Amino acid sequence: MSHLYFSVQARNDAADRVTARIDSGASAGRLKVYSGSRPATPDDPPGLGNVLLADLPFARPPFLAAVGGTAAGKTPLPSGVGLAIGIGSWFRVTDSAGAAVFDGAVGTTGTALIVNTVQFVTGVPVQVTALSFSVPMTCP
Repeated sequence: MSHLYFSVQARNDAADRVTARIDSGASAGRLKVYSGSRPATPDDPPGLGNVLLADLPFARPPFLAAVGGTAAGKTPLPSGVGLAIGIGSWFRVTDSAGAAVFDGAVGTTGTALIVNTVQFVTGVPVQVTALSFSVPMTCP
């Protein structure tokens, strides 16, 4: 099987469609931060070892129009307070009905979701400083 190569416009269209999926419900989509190991796919539910540390609403729309196949989070970025004590290791983006759209890594640098600290505490503000996702140029 050979690789597929996508144009920038096709990648932008795909990223914008993902944004529309997140924003498709009656209310805003959600950004959920968990501790523990990320499930194999977004179609798998969080495992027993995963603790929901934050559940934050998106702005509508949640991302800016894609450029170069990448969609950046629209300001205001999601905010709220910690729901539990733990180390954030992964996140899930859902639509307003709770259906998973995509998962990614959480960190203070170099990840799709950048937060001020990965140490979440109940009732302490959660500060998202950056959030983006990209549609790759190639796929096997």
